[in-house]
Amino acid sequence: MERMETLFAIMVFVVIYAYVGYPLLLYLISRLTSGKSRQAKGYRQEDLPVVSLLIAARNEEKVIARKMENSLALDYPRSRLEIVVVSDGSTDGTDEIVRRYASRGVSLLRVEGNGGKTIARNIAVEKCRGEIIVFSDSNAMFDGDAVLRL
Repeated sequence: MERMETLFAIMVFVVIYAYVGYPLLLYLISRLTSGKSRQAKGYRQEDLPVVSLLIAARNEEKVIARKMENSLALDYPRSRLEIVVVSDGSTDGTDEIVRRYASRGVSLLRVEGNGGKTIARNIAVEKCRGEIIVFSDSNAMFDGDAVLRL
């Protein structure tokens, strides 16, 4: 019977650790190491990789302008950041809104039909020039330092 009690105690500990202990440990580690992450200001632009931000969109005219502004405001050198929107056969004004940002370096890749997000992304990946590709949806807004931290 003693073995069963020991096994029960171990199982209770594992469950408590998973839900309370581990998150608490991560919180403590993050507090001890805060402010020690790399900042773009400490690096030369040439040292940072070229990053392609690939945004999948289908009929996103309600949020795409906000996503474009959010993407252009990222704290990452513009010469090292490529922003590509892949439109999966949008039938609303999504493409026209994205085209308005072409002068600011945003590229639109239109995929005809509605093949789905995965097919559209696969086609767009071949066109990206970045060493790193960051995937995003149209309604996902990033913190200013998100790409740098990635």
